[in-house]
Amino acid sequence: MKKYINVNILKISSYAIILYPIFLITGPFLPDLICSVAAIYFLYFVFKNNKFKLLDNYFFYFFLAIYIYLNLNSLNSFDPSISFKTSIVYIRIILFIFFISIVIKENFSILKYIYFSLFLALFFLFIDTLFGFFLHINIFGNAVAANSRMTSFFGEEQIMGSYTARILPLMIGISYLTNVKNSFSLNLVIIFISSILIILSGERVAFFYLVMFLLFYFFLNYKHFPIYIISMIVFLSVIISFNPKTVDRIVLHTIDQAKEKSSFLSYRHTLHLKIAYEMFLDKKFLGHGLKSFRHLCSSEKYKSSVAKKIKKDSDNIKKENKFSKNPSYLNSYNSGCNTHPHNIYFEFLAEIGLIGFAFFFILFIYITCQLIINFYKLVIRKNNHKYIYAKAFILFGIFSSMMPMVPSGSYFNNWLLLTSYFPLGFYFFILNEAND
Repeated sequence: MKKYINVNILKISSYAIILYPIFLITGPFLPDLICSVAAIYFLYFVFKNNKFKLLDNYFFYFFLAIYIYLNLNSLNSFDPSISFKTSIVYIRIILFIFFISIVIKENFSILKYIYFSLFLALFFLFIDTLFGFFLHINIFGNAVAANSRMTSFFGEEQIMGSYTARILPLMIGISYLTNVKNSFSLNLVIIFISSILIILSGERVAFFYLVMFLLFYFFLNYKHFPIYIISMIVFLSVIISFNPKTVDRIVLHTIDQAKEKSSFLSYRHTLHLKIAYEMFLDKKFLGHGLKSFRHLCSSEKYKSSVAKKIKKDSDNIKKENKFSKNPSYLNSYNSGCNTHPHNIYFEFLAEIGLIGFAFFFILFIYITCQLIINFYKLVIRKNNHKYIYAKAFILFGIFSSMMPMVPSGSYFNNWLLLTSYFPLGFYFFILNEAND
């Protein structure tokens, strides 16, 4: 019997967490199943064995407060039956990340296997993507349509870049906690593979995260930069010569959107944000409820507001440039409606109001402060302890996923929650170890 968890349960839990990164590639079902079963067992274990001290910390109380608020908010939602489907099950994510920290504490050796599991996930994505890009078949021999955006095992879901960008900082962070031989060389291979995957995915937000990560990583490991940059130049030259359109979405499309008038991001994203902001103005403190944006954005009030903005922008552009026709981007968007506003903070404001926004913004401020503190320890104080390095990279990954004013998926999307919260379990483990 281990200190906290039965030996057999510990083995099963360890295998589940080791395979979790691979399961994330298959879609939300398997990782959600692991998350839910682990949360139920963890809750059962805490109550049966009177181990409430496992949850006696500020982080659990903070997330519990978020959970309570989300469910109270759902009572006042535009449609409680819709909002409660998201808010009630949010508890499984909270319990799961604490369960991860306990399992790692009881079986520290699994960190090495999680690291290799993450590596294998990226490696098979890489091989399958190369098959698809160069041969137009996947590793199973099935035809892959010629496309400037590769998705590999994710199929129609264009999230390969998002997945890669989110797990990359976690992988590098874990590497500092393991005794893997030649981990620095292996990390360089991982970063190279991740860079290719993100570029071939055509996901611009993931590419932005990658650039930020590279600046962060090579600032701390500048000796490795020449090898990386030479390898990337050679490989990108091959890719571009094979298909010059590969970088169109990341480079040319981004340049085109930067030329769009009356737009902070793309014009389409601006319309999403406008509706979200107007929804916030209608219910400032509590918002309209989880999943409300997709249902309310098409209401006549918001459609009319968007139409007025498009007409105003059109008139201004014609006046300034003396065009007889609208620019193409104004003709392309006649509505700001979508499943979500494409920015998590505007999503918070529209759906859970200022109070809900405050909870998650406090979390972002905490992550940012801790990232700065650990960066200061590494760069200024020259503290090279493995926990400092590990925390810095894991915090960087969480920080990236919560950056304001960056387009994003819906924060409460099932797969995105499962992917984004996974690193928190490792961070909580490191905090507990550092305090022991």
